[in-house]
Amino acid sequence: MARPPTVAPELMPPPPAEKAWLLLQLYELPTPSGQGTSLQIRLTSVRNYSCLGYEIPSRLSMAAGELRIDVGKVRFRPGPCPAAIGPASGLIVLPETARGTFTLRLRHGGQEDQYRLVVEQDRLELAPLRARFSATLSPLVLLRAPEGTLQLQCIFKDWENRCREHAAAGGPTCAMFFADPEIARLEPVELKQGAYSLGIFSYPQGCFVRSPGGVEALVRHISEHYRDPSTCLYIALHTWTGGGFSNL
Repeated sequence: MARPPTVAPELMPPPPAEKAWLLLQLYELPTPSGQGTSLQIRLTSVRNYSCLGYEIPSRLSMAAGELRIDVGKVRFRPGPCPAAIGPASGLIVLPETARGTFTLRLRHGGQEDQYRLVVEQDRLELAPLRARFSATLSPLVLLRAPEGTLQLQCIFKDWENRCREHAAAGGPTCAMFFADPEIARLEPVELKQGAYSLGIFSYPQGCFVRSPGGVEALVRHISEHYRDPSTCLYIALHTWTGGGFSNL
């Protein structure tokens, strides 16, 4: 079963340097197609500005064993300025070919901060080596779910009278779903304790499984047998690559 995320104190990032003005956070997000993920480093300023229209310009370059991010001065982004106080922001999308251990060199105004960036199949790491004007907000280690891992969640609205009546008339419930032989043969997956790069795998709801027949066959089975126009039964499936499906 899923467990709440627990991050050991030694895996949390150190407090920012006194003069740090730039914060880094490492993310893994599903692509719009849901067929994969994208690794990103989000830049935010410690200082708040008069509106959310300020950006941190940056440029990424890559060489053997290192990534370099050149950070420019905060500037106003052309266009409307949302009337809300907040930090300036920027975004770096890491190349799909980035795999292994890198020295991340962050340059700004003649200064250079250095981080150790690890991109592996089972984990991501972003740890400061020398940080003066920047700091990281990410846990030092973000775990990645093993290939084939699925997060499966089933909710039945038994707190609604209409749903209890619907179930009494033979409508599908979670008990019926998990008793289904096709669902019962799903293989449980035990995940390591910690924070995950895809937040869905840090959720305390649901369970983690692997489908022997493949994801497409499982989605097809749920779609054919557990579509519920009454919306009393909710089934959600999330994949290790960031894809998602529900029966609604």
